[in-house]
Amino acid sequence: MEDYSTPKPSGLLKRSIREITNIIIEKFKLKPGDNLLSLVHDLNGTVSIKDIYDGNPDSILIEADSSFIIFISGITGPRRDRFTIAHELGHLFLHFLPEHSKNNSYRMRATRWVDEEDSDQRRAEREANIFAAELLMPKERFIGFFEENKIDTTDNASIVKVSDYFGVSLSAAKVRVSSLGL
Repeated sequence: MEDYSTPKPSGLLKRSIREITNIIIEKFKLKPGDNLLSLVHDLNGTVSIKDIYDGNPDSILIEADSSFIIFISGITGPRRDRFTIAHELGHLFLHFLPEHSKNNSYRMRATRWVDEEDSDQRRAEREANIFAAELLMPKERFIGFFEENKIDTTDNASIVKVSDYFGVSLSAAKVRVSSLGL
C-alpha cells in the first residue's frame, strides 16, 4: 500500500475543528445519537466489519475519487463504533480533503495502530479525536444538555443519561465532561 499516504496533521486549533464539525452537523442535519451510516453513505463511503487481528491494520482507506471504507471491529459495541466512525470521518475531513484539493490523485490510509514516536501521527490522531468528540457531542449542545438536566458529574446515573442522549460510550461522555471542565 505504498501509494497511500498517511494522515498529516492539519495544525488546526480545537476552535477551528469545532467550526468544521458545526458546518457538517448543519449541512447533514445531524442530531445527537443519529446513526452515522447514512452520513457515511452520503459521503460516498461504506463501513465494513473486520477482524482487527487479521494482519491488516487499516481503519480507513480513501481512494482518489474520495470514496472510502471505514473498518470497524466486530468485537466492539455500537457506541464505540460510532466514535470510531466519527474519528475516521475526522481523518477524511481534516487530513484527506485538504491534500486532495491540491492533488486529485491523492489517496490516504490511516491505521488502527499509532507509532507513539511519530509526533505527526500522534497529532493527526488527536485532531481526529477532537473532531469525533465535536461531531458526536457538540460543545454547545453538550453544555446545554448538561445544564438543562442538572447533570451531576459525581453521579454515574447522570453521566449514563448524557451517554444515552448522545449515543456514546460512558467513557467518551466522561472524557467530554472532563475536557470541557464540567
